[in-house]
Amino acid sequence: MKQFSFHYGFDYIGKTDDADYLEQFGYTPDTYDYKVKAYWLHNASIRYKTKQYSMTVGARNLFDKAPPKITTGNPLVNTVGNVPIQGGYDFLGRVFYVNVGVNF
Repeated sequence: MKQFSFHYGFDYIGKTDDADYLEQFGYTPDTYDYKVKAYWLHNASIRYKTKQYSMTVGARNLFDKAPPKITTGNPLVNTVGNVPIQGGYDFLGRVFYVNVGVNF
């Protein structure tokens, strides 16, 4: 059974709330709700490896978790992924993959 290995991992982004800063810039918390809950992504894979061959089968974002949305009173404001800092969120959804390797 040494030829098989299993990997399970997760990514975590903590919750945030910008309500304390809204009024400083002329926005009201009643209209603009910039709170997001904590975000978890789960990943898993199984690997089979011999001296000459290897194969990995896995899934990223195992539970197909969508990124959090912020709410705003302005319909022209993008509520998901509108700033580079949100690059930690998964916008693709669940992804399955297979990697195969050969040693010569």
